[in-house]
Amino acid sequence: MKTTVPTKRRPSGAQEPSPVKISRMWQIHQLLAEGKRVNCFQLGRQLEVDRRTILRAMDFMRDQLQLPIDYDASKKTYYYSRPVSQFPTLTISPSEMLALTAAQNTLAQYGGAPLGRNLEAALGKILELTGTGIPVASSNTTIRVVGAAKEDLKNFDLLDAVIKQRQPVQFVYRRLGEDEEAKEIRKVEPHHVACTKGRWYLAAYDLKRKAMRTFSLSRMENLAVLDGRFERQPDFDPDKYFESGFGFLKGQGDYQVEIEFDRWGADLLQANTWHPSQKIKLLPQGRVQMSLHLNSLEEITNWLMSWGEHATVIAPEELRQKILKIAKVMVGRYSKI
Repeated sequence: MKTTVPTKRRPSGAQEPSPVKISRMWQIHQLLAEGKRVNCFQLGRQLEVDRRTILRAMDFMRDQLQLPIDYDASKKTYYYSRPVSQFPTLTISPSEMLALTAAQNTLAQYGGAPLGRNLEAALGKILELTGTGIPVASSNTTIRVVGAAKEDLKNFDLLDAVIKQRQPVQFVYRRLGEDEEAKEIRKVEPHHVACTKGRWYLAAYDLKRKAMRTFSLSRMENLAVLDGRFERQPDFDPDKYFESGFGFLKGQGDYQVEIEFDRWGADLLQANTWHPSQKIKLLPQGRVQMSLHLNSLEEITNWLMSWGEHATVIAPEELRQKILKIAKVMVGRYSKI
């Protein structure tokens, strides 16, 4: 004997399900979509929740998602009364679809690297949930990712695993700008992996230097896991660790940086947030002055060079001299052509 489950409408103003609840409903849907009949007690044990949680999930699926859940009283099981091709939990707005398109475009930059494969798998799951298919940028939208470093990701999976397991590692490392002969073996306790401008960095406690250091994944060679376990540095917080740098390169300095931008630069500058400490002051003729508090001048030097004549360093003097030195080299190099 077949009995339809009584309809229970969700009260007006009830909250949308959390990601955990959506995941639970998705698992129930997969079983029902395969033609299986499910029992609340068995599902509860499988999903590690009680019977009432399963019932609430199926109520929501039937009443709010309009999924055809029926109940067979003779067998005390639930089933789909008709075929269901997709799980209608998520809706995607045009701007969200644009974000997914950006993710899809990013995949090409990483090729077959671990993170690229994982991103592709995650994107596929999202699109399967929405029933939208792979997003394609329209003729009105173009997304281009420039400079993503493929080599950064070859050790990504291993680092992710050892961070979770708190295992020390060693690798051969060359610091930025140094010769091959300057490579050295570094033994570290990895704490966090982060990405900026298409490049990946590891924050780790250097066992020789007895301090936290930042390493570029692309300049690591022969990464290997060492024996033992370590305790994380109790005061390590990735947000605080990286907040005083202009990117992820850490320094030991303390710099109050003042930069003036002309009208052209001001228009571009104010469209973005460049650093947590930034303060913008409006000046006459459409100019602006940006103030930053940094612990290193390396990355901001390169960033300032990209602005050309539209940015002028006011302070500190050390940064002005860095820019002046680079400018003299460039003048000398190009004046000979």
